[in-house]
Amino acid sequence: MDLAGSAGGLKIESYQAGRWAAAGGTTPWQQAVRAVFRVPLAGAARATRDWAAILSPEERTRAAAFRFAEDREKFMASRGALRMILASALGDEPDALRFDYGPHGKPTLATPWEGSGLCFNLSHSGDWTLIALSRGGLVGVDVEFHRPDLEFEKLARRFFSDSDCRRLLALAPDETMPGFYRCWTRKEAYIKAVGGGLSIPLRNFDVSLEPNLPAAILATRPDPLEAGRWQMEDIAVENNYGAAVCWEKRENGPSPGRFLVTPCDK
Repeated sequence: MDLAGSAGGLKIESYQAGRWAAAGGTTPWQQAVRAVFRVPLAGAARATRDWAAILSPEERTRAAAFRFAEDREKFMASRGALRMILASALGDEPDALRFDYGPHGKPTLATPWEGSGLCFNLSHSGDWTLIALSRGGLVGVDVEFHRPDLEFEKLARRFFSDSDCRRLLALAPDETMPGFYRCWTRKEAYIKAVGGGLSIPLRNFDVSLEPNLPAAILATRPDPLEAGRWQMEDIAVENNYGAAVCWEKRENGPSPGRFLVTPCDK
């Protein structure tokens, strides 16, 4: 399936060498081991009918449960875009795909696609959805709109590890908000990659959050070796947004040069 003609006029883009480009059928993401896409949700309402045609009955039921039309439309656009991207990667039709769900709600491809080795994850916030794919390894992605009204210190002390809190509160005042979101999105990306949901406390592991350090898991508890299983990268979505992706490392896996996603300056 060619993504160039995205439903409803919404433009699906893939992240290539630190920049976004239209995810048409000839772009290199289809040969990549790992890929990240963004979907604009500001125009989700005009695409609702197109998305509804490819969603499953269960997805349409979930969409109908949203109280507000905007939330319903964004859910349908996100799931519709996910189906289009997966179908393009698998060489199938988007309405044919079926999903299984883990104990904490993480979706995976169901029969007959479960043996494809294709893993995926989705996150949306504000006007954007991010979708990450990985061939042969787990992946998690998180995007968050920057809300300056949040009580960053209070939330950090409640949820982050002692190390995270100390380093966050040591930042310059104008770095507190971006530092908080760097920490939050990196932690969420890891939890979503593992598929553990709320069963993995955010304070059980430390991540980098300083502006001059690359995204990384610094320490994991109780198993200190767990940190070495993962690679993290930041994704530049748009001003006032923070995002990160977490990839599972694999033995004999691809070299960094084959990663479609590359680190970017925030």
